[in-house]
Amino acid sequence: MIAIDDEPMAVEIIDKHTAALPFIELLAAFTPISRAITVLNTTKVNLIFLNIRMPGISGIELVQSLDNRPLVIFTTA
Repeated sequence: MIAIDDEPMAVEIIDKHTAALPFIELLAAFTPISRAITVLNTTKVNLIFLNIRMPGISGIELVQSLDNRPLVIFTTA
């Protein structure tokens, strides 16, 4: 699982909550969206916690651009 959000505090909250779940492993968390896109294009990811409203590209647009779409949990304020 990875987390993508332009707000570092949101990524920290996701990390904190998922750490309490033994069946979920947070592989990486990204605030720079460009780094996340690179990982998504080169690594198999099963689940993304993804912010909907981010600068440059929305979470929905990001998911639509992926060839292999993982499960997605959208997060938003």
